[in-house]
Amino acid sequence: MIIFFIFLVLAAILLVTFWTNHAQKKDNVTSESKPSIEQSEEKKTYSFINVHDAGAIGDGKHDDTKAILNAIGQVKDGGSLIFDSNKIYLVAETIKITKDITLTTKGQTNATLLMGSNRKKEPVLYFTGKVKDTIKINTTLKTRDIHIKLPNSDNVDSDDLLLIESDTPWYFDPRTGTQNLHKGELHRIIGANKSEAILSEGLWDTYDPDAEQIEVKLIDPIKVNVEKINVVRAPSNSRTIGMKLEYTSNSSINNVNVRNSTSTGIHVISSYRTIVQDSIVVGANDKFSGYGIQTYGSSYSIIKDNRVTGSRRGIDVSGYYPDYYTTVEFNTVFGGGKNEFGLHYLTEDTQYGVGSHSTANYTVFRGNILGNLNYGINIRSANVKITQNKFLGLIKGSCIILGYGKNASIIDNETISGNQVPKFASDIELPKNIKDFNASTFLIVKRSYEMDESKLLIHDNRAEDISKEFIKFLDVKEMKSFQIKVLDILDNNIKSVNSNSNDNKFFFIYSEFPITANESRFSNNTVLNQTQKPMKRIYYNFKNNKSE
Repeated sequence: MIIFFIFLVLAAILLVTFWTNHAQKKDNVTSESKPSIEQSEEKKTYSFINVHDAGAIGDGKHDDTKAILNAIGQVKDGGSLIFDSNKIYLVAETIKITKDITLTTKGQTNATLLMGSNRKKEPVLYFTGKVKDTIKINTTLKTRDIHIKLPNSDNVDSDDLLLIESDTPWYFDPRTGTQNLHKGELHRIIGANKSEAILSEGLWDTYDPDAEQIEVKLIDPIKVNVEKINVVRAPSNSRTIGMKLEYTSNSSINNVNVRNSTSTGIHVISSYRTIVQDSIVVGANDKFSGYGIQTYGSSYSIIKDNRVTGSRRGIDVSGYYPDYYTTVEFNTVFGGGKNEFGLHYLTEDTQYGVGSHSTANYTVFRGNILGNLNYGINIRSANVKITQNKFLGLIKGSCIILGYGKNASIIDNETISGNQVPKFASDIELPKNIKDFNASTFLIVKRSYEMDESKLLIHDNRAEDISKEFIKFLDVKEMKSFQIKVLDILDNNIKSVNSNSNDNKFFFIYSEFPITANESRFSNNTVLNQTQKPMKRIYYNFKNNKSE
């Protein structure tokens, strides 16, 4: 009896244990399969997402703006947003992105972002970092300094950008008012201690708080990669923008095609080490801006292997404060077409291939092909190198024009006459009264180019069918003289389109007033006529301090 009683007690204990464990397991399963309210509200993010997974249609008719923005919200920082090949995604407002991201197309043919509305001067795509802090500087900043004293460096992170701005007008082309072109520069921060930010390179200018107001902006940049995307706007006379990058670092734009963005096709503002390559821009034809590709107040940009047609300004380097160390190389820019008022370029409006519109410093223009333009290269900046460029077909004004700046080297460039244009430019309408496809002048230098403090080096250029003069000096300040620090004109080869008649004078150097050079060298320059014989009459209107 006692044994039977013990057996019943043990059985009861086992039964209670079984049901307790079963209930706990059931509770665990229920809690895992049914998340709490807080868990259900947590947003999932992905390393990459196709916009169609967020509801995009891509037929060019349905508005895909919301779906694309939703997809961006689901992409992790540094992730990829993917479009489908050959699809057209209609958007009604700017697609704004504020984190590291890659935009790309899956497949061989670029996807297209089409903005049907042109009522606002807003870009189709806008990538932007953020300004973390703005600090007034009360200590002197000197050229080549890499340590910048700050009141508090707790907010400074490695890879932040540091933008210095002064209220002092820019030395060259010092426009004020709404344009307010002033001193400044953009750098990358590589570290910080308790009181300083440490830059990746030394300062390029000096700033004195006793003579100027100095502000420093700390910027948290984003990294952007855009490839195999078309950006198209409906034709319009509004000042529209295709793609805008602002406050970015180490970004890349590759195989992006932009059409009908009348103000600016690709706009790179206050960004560090940006590459724009293998892209096409057509129709940046606003009469007051019209830039195909523009880098603006940035540092170390590379603009290479792009094609620009039908635009008022092909590729431009400038800014409210200086754009430093940009390289523009191996691009092809052809003129022709009309501005937004229907006026023909070349005859009724001015059009140039590449250049610097205002504030720029230490810019290189190398290996570009430029044709059917008023000016091939238009420079309004300091310390520029122009080398290995080809000027093809009609250059109505001059191949190169210099104004507002100092120090230029023009080396190993070539002009080629003829009316043949590449196939991609053949649909750009030229005025019917244009018959002579050659350059009238190789180089124009304005008195505003600070010649009294400048070096002007002109070496190893080959100019074919130049009709008027090789070098022409213009006096825009009515000073009636030129004072040049160093003038070297060496080893240039010119073939004039003119005959040796008295009515068609060809000037190797033309100026209506005396030119004085502290140092000058002239040697091994040749001028041939159309029969490849030396010109009998080569005219000089030039004077230096050694001989007249």
